Formats: sequence, structure tokens, C-alpha cells
Amino acid sequence: LFLITYYQSKFESLDLPRIISDASLQIKINRYFAYTIRFENFYDAVPVIDIPNFTYKLSNQLTFQF
Repeated sequence: LFLITYYQSKFESLDLPRIISDASLQIKINRYFAYTIRFENFYDAVPVIDIPNFTYKLSNQLTFQF
């Protein structure tokens, strides 16, 4: 399990943050294969350009190691 979160804001406006999180879980299937699920999200209270305040990405990965 891997989880990391970043919080960023200006000192004078702590109530308008930018938050980035990344979480992933890797499950070993056997000696050679592993399955990973990953969730990334991004929140910006005041985006610089016209984009949604909250965006996310969910991905799956199958890994072969030898």
C-alpha cells in the first residue's frame, strides 16, 4: 500500500488549497505476476485556467517480472 498527499496554499489564504493525492495497492499473484490498482486525484480551489476543481484518474496494471 502506498499513499501520499500534498497540500499547498498561500500563507494568506489557507482556505483555498491545492491538494494532490496518490494511492496504490499492489497484490502479488504469483512469483512473476502482480496486479496494481492506482487512484490519483487533484483538487484546486481556484484553478488558473477554466478546468474542473476536482479531477481524478483510476488505473489498473498487470506487471510481469522475470
